[in-house]
Amino acid sequence: MKNNLKKFFMTGMWLSAVLSLRAQNYAQPRQPSFSDSDLNAALGISDAWIWLQNSIVPLAMLVVFLGSIIIMGELHYRQNKILNETLRGLAKAPRPNVESSRE
Repeated sequence: MKNNLKKFFMTGMWLSAVLSLRAQNYAQPRQPSFSDSDLNAALGISDAWIWLQNSIVPLAMLVVFLGSIIIMGELHYRQNKILNETLRGLAKAPRPNVESSRE
């Protein structure tokens, strides 16, 4: 069991060393690979269209966030306005005489 564990550990160390050396030397993989740009070009999709699709969701989130802030501000304003009108009406209302009638 210990021999297998040592072999596994040494293989992992060797693999990580080789991969880190390649990464440090900016070595390209041996077989050619295709990127998203190659696939988009093969399908005839322009970069502007990709940018538009990638920007729609953040723009929509920004619109929803700003809209909710505006709605909350409007509700706060109306609530304060109604509360001020109610309190002003209560302050102007005639108060009943609260004096004691006992003598």
